[in-house]
Amino acid sequence: MLLAALASWPYGYYTFLRLVVTACAIALVVVEYQRTDKFSVSSITLIGIALLFNPLIPVHIKRDLWALIDVACAVLFAIIGVRNYLADRLVTKH
Repeated sequence: MLLAALASWPYGYYTFLRLVVTACAIALVVVEYQRTDKFSVSSITLIGIALLFNPLIPVHIKRDLWALIDVACAVLFAIIGVRNYLADRLVTKH
């Protein structure tokens, strides 16, 4: 969804994107905290992403900067997802 946001969509898409990104960021923070019992750098970064994308108090940024943020967040979500997947595989192997 973040990469699809680089195209031109109706405003409702971006509102829905904010909701989804905020929910996913919060969910990942909860998962990481449950696994480690602490807030890591990635957890704090995800909290920042949740605040930036929150649909209740929207942050208004120019479209060009949003495009960079969308790509960076997509890459970050992919990295965290792969890391969590690999960490789960290591736990289940032992």
